[in-house]
Amino acid sequence: MNLHFEIFLEEPSAEAFIMEAWMLGDPQALRAAFPNLSATFEKGAALRNPDAVKGGTWEALERLLQKSGYYLGGLAKVDCARSVAAHIDPDRNVSRSFKVFHSGLHRL
Repeated sequence: MNLHFEIFLEEPSAEAFIMEAWMLGDPQALRAAFPNLSATFEKGAALRNPDAVKGGTWEALERLLQKSGYYLGGLAKVDCARSVAAHIDPDRNVSRSFKVFHSGLHRL
């Protein structure tokens, strides 16, 4: 059985920034959704740990995407999340918060 669900969070809340960390936690999914991204962006110190990005995860994600020509007018969060979600592999994701969330879903 395949399940599809979406999680919407109202900002400003700390939880709202977790979603971007989850996307940054799967660089391969980001590159599948946005092929112009650098092949090694996740190796940089600023993005190595997606749950500890300084200065805000959505801002970091927006800068990363804009450097590659995406969302030049500003990050469209829902559109971005839907694009990346189609490619996320839970076993590959390095975000600790994503792993905790994913594990919790499996226990349900």
